[in-house]
Formats: sequence, structure tokens, C-alpha cells
Amino acid sequence: MRILSILFLVVIMSFSVHAQKYRTAAGIRIGTEFGLTVQQLILESTTIEGIIQKGFFNDQTSITVLYEQHQKMIFKGLNFYIGAGPHAGIYGKDRDGRKNSYGLTAIGGIEMRFGKLCASFDYKPAINFVGGEQIFDSQTAISLRYIIIPAKKKEKNWKFWEKW
Repeated sequence: MRILSILFLVVIMSFSVHAQKYRTAAGIRIGTEFGLTVQQLILESTTIEGIIQKGFFNDQTSITVLYEQHQKMIFKGLNFYIGAGPHAGIYGKDRDGRKNSYGLTAIGGIEMRFGKLCASFDYKPAINFVGGEQIFDSQTAISLRYIIIPAKKKEKNWKFWEKW
């Protein structure tokens, strides 16, 4: 059993060693709502994420743009992230007196990269300043993204003696 546990850890660590950073990733978001997500790297550990999603139990389509800060966790390829940004919720034809919603959204979650795939789990609370069914709303979701454009690998110059 001990050998099996060690073997499992070695396999998991090998995934993280070969995991890539990415510039652009896109995929699906499934949770309390269903939608599409696109992330674009803008600085070393900062991304802009766009989310468009449709509610399972209402006729609202929401669009969210998030500024996210990523930090490495235990090993390469495993990150946690936090961020915030504006959102807009647009209702379909059957409004029942509801107004479109506009407000701010926060996000916090963890992500893991496996080669060209990135999986994440997050919590996304939101405050509606205008419209909506309620002032406070929250979501949890799992996002699965395909890495479209991987980050460029940094060349390491191990020949420090050539610097003098």
C-alpha cells in the first residue's frame, strides 16, 4: 500500500512538472449556471476572464468580465486565484417585471493544468446595483478549458560564468 501511495504521488508530480503556463484558454463552465469562458494572460500572473452563461432555472443570460490574480500553490501547475469585475444580466422576453441587472462580481478558486487542459473550481459572489431578482447572488462552478496559446518558455542561462 505504501509503494502504491508513493507511485501515485510520483505520477501526480510528473503531471505538474510538465504542466504548461498559458496565454489564452477557452472552454465550458458548468455549475449553478452553464456557459462559456475565455481567459487571456495580460501580465505574468494576471488574466482577464470573460464569461457568458445562461441560468438553468431562469431566463437570464449574464456576461461577466473579471480581472484575476493567480498565485502558485504547492507545486507548478496548481494555482489559486482571486479577482473581480463588472457583470450584466439580460433577461429574455418573459421578464415578469424584472429589470436587467448590473453590478460587481468577485471570484476565488483553484485551478490545475494538465498538459493542454486547465480545470478549475470557483466561488463567484455578485452584487446587483441595478435590477435583477435579488441584490446578492452567488455561484459555484467547474470550468474546463483548452489551452489555445501556451506561454513562451523562458530560456534559462545556466552558464553564469559567461556573464563576466
